[in-house]
Amino acid sequence: MVTMTPLSTDRVRVDGWITPGADVAVELRLVSDSLHTIADADGRFVFEDVPRGLAQFVLRSPGSTLLPVITPSIDI
Repeated sequence: MVTMTPLSTDRVRVDGWITPGADVAVELRLVSDSLHTIADADGRFVFEDVPRGLAQFVLRSPGSTLLPVITPSIDI
């Protein structure tokens, strides 16, 4: 689940929850950059100041040999 809170006309805060979530690496791929964080024990993650535009989430489990989960592009 993901929610977006507008900060200005061109920036948002992204809050998300994944399950199972403990220590999952979360990448937010943007058109010209990537942001990174780690989900907490409850699966919660936050990106504080994200520019609007197309984005994808990439989720990687710690120590896993499985391929990452990559979401379709969304418009932030």
